[in-house]
Amino acid sequence: MSTVLIVDDEQAVLRALRRLLHRDDYRVITADSGVAAMELLKQEEIAVIVCDQRMPQVTGAEVLSEAYRLQPDSVRITLTGYSDFDSVQRSVNDGRVHQLLLKPWDDEQLRLTISEAVQSFEQRQEHKRLERLVAEQKRQLETMNADLEKRIAERTLDLSRRCAELNQMRQELERSLCDTVSVLAETLETHSPNVGFHSKRVAEMASRIALRLGLTEREMKEVEFAARLHELGRIAVPPVSDAAAPQAKSQAEFSQIGHRIVARVTGFEKIADAILHHSDPFTIEATAAALPLASRIIAVADAYDISCHMDKPAIVRHRAAVEALRQARGVRLDPRVVDTALEMFDEDARNSPVQAEVQVSALHLHEGLILARPIENSEGVLLLKEGTELTGRMLERIRKLGLSGELLDGVWVYGASDAAPAADSTPAAVKPIATRQSMPEPSPQVEMGLELPGSIEVFDIPTAANGKKQHSRQVLVVDDSLMICNAIRRELRIVGIDVSVACSGENALRLIDAHRFDAVIVDLMMPEMSGRELVRRLQKSVPQLKCVILTGNATKSAVIGMANEPNVASFLTKPWTTERLIAAIDKAIEGGRG
Repeated sequence: MSTVLIVDDEQAVLRALRRLLHRDDYRVITADSGVAAMELLKQEEIAVIVCDQRMPQVTGAEVLSEAYRLQPDSVRITLTGYSDFDSVQRSVNDGRVHQLLLKPWDDEQLRLTISEAVQSFEQRQEHKRLERLVAEQKRQLETMNADLEKRIAERTLDLSRRCAELNQMRQELERSLCDTVSVLAETLETHSPNVGFHSKRVAEMASRIALRLGLTEREMKEVEFAARLHELGRIAVPPVSDAAAPQAKSQAEFSQIGHRIVARVTGFEKIADAILHHSDPFTIEATAAALPLASRIIAVADAYDISCHMDKPAIVRHRAAVEALRQARGVRLDPRVVDTALEMFDEDARNSPVQAEVQVSALHLHEGLILARPIENSEGVLLLKEGTELTGRMLERIRKLGLSGELLDGVWVYGASDAAPAADSTPAAVKPIATRQSMPEPSPQVEMGLELPGSIEVFDIPTAANGKKQHSRQVLVVDDSLMICNAIRRELRIVGIDVSVACSGENALRLIDAHRFDAVIVDLMMPEMSGRELVRRLQKSVPQLKCVILTGNATKSAVIGMANEPNVASFLTKPWTTERLIAAIDKAIEGGRG
């Protein structure tokens, strides 16, 4: 309840005003002198003070001035019966008087004036209370926000630490799984080298098919692992001198044994299923869910490799295997997977002129060419069979036969052009497309022109027939997935770009230190040394060498961060197209910025 103070030296006036205001809802107190009023102002919170202007000792102007000093929020009203302008003016100026009432007063007017004054005071007080409340709540909110931010920072740090631990555990698990596959594959290879090499070739081809089918990186990894281990069940049979010797178990039994072994490894459930069903025939009635896609891919790659008879030249083996796939399409093998493999073979044929048969005169032959047709003399006697790689001694015999007229026609080889020899009499004009001068030395691991599987670095120094290095563009691909490296390697050969591969950042640095490259393709996510770290180290050692960043799931912040590196020319996302791949390489070689 608000308090109203009435100050007047006449007791009659005080009683009259008290009677007038007793019906209203506020507390009324009185003072019969200015001194008493000042004491009350020090003790009480006054909402409205009604003060007579002319009083002895202390005037109304002095009381109101003191009221303004002690309680500036109170409403001050002057009550006077004299028309003393000077004293009224002093009250207004010194006491900040809000209202002026004259004696005698009108009761209703006075009550209304005091009521409005009380409401004005209460509103100001409420406004101040709300301001204090808001200020206090703001302070509390700021304290709570600061505490919350601290907790969020601590929680974020904890989550980041746990995320880093989980990533490390995931990487360790992936390495462990890869090591498990390597151990099992080496066990199979030790048990039967031919079967082990066969599994490597099947894994390489299955990975290429999986890439063309648009599988995710994880799915491609599962296909590669399952292909490497699809013959693992054969370790249950004692080794024989030749893997082709008859075995006591069927292929289905081998698959079941391999499935039981692999299924014991946590995380290899899908790989085990792919091994179990890879020998199951695909029929029109079978649904896509009946056979895992990985099993259907492995079945096609396995059928192709088995159809490549080892006692025939490479091109003959390839043609026989392709024909076998066509015959099994829709009968035993998934038509979609077979069509994908055939499209891949057609693209390889277009990109590898070695498949084309060209007739070359005996004088224009050179070492390394491969015979596309057998050589017979004029009497029909077989001299060299199809698929033979020409050596120096063979060339001497062929040229003598050509000069003596014993050869009925020219010599048919793969991928050469019949042109005049160069001035130094060395047939440099004949460009060897797939000779042993530009390809690794053949070994059990290399069949049908496939690159070496595993983590071996593959480095090609292209040479012409005269043994000199060709000045072609040199690109290094750095990726822990050899499947990705080989895919890029094959596509860049289309445009005459020579590709070397490194499966780790450390190996890449050693290659770059020893050889000259025009550009580097760097996978962003690699174990041990990340792509970001490799790019930064290259910036210090060979700043002029431009990099193409290869990534499949980089965040926007990571891409922006890598784009700021001065030796990053462009970005290439997985999966890529040949056009984007070549454009990225061209931009890097031209010295562009990402």
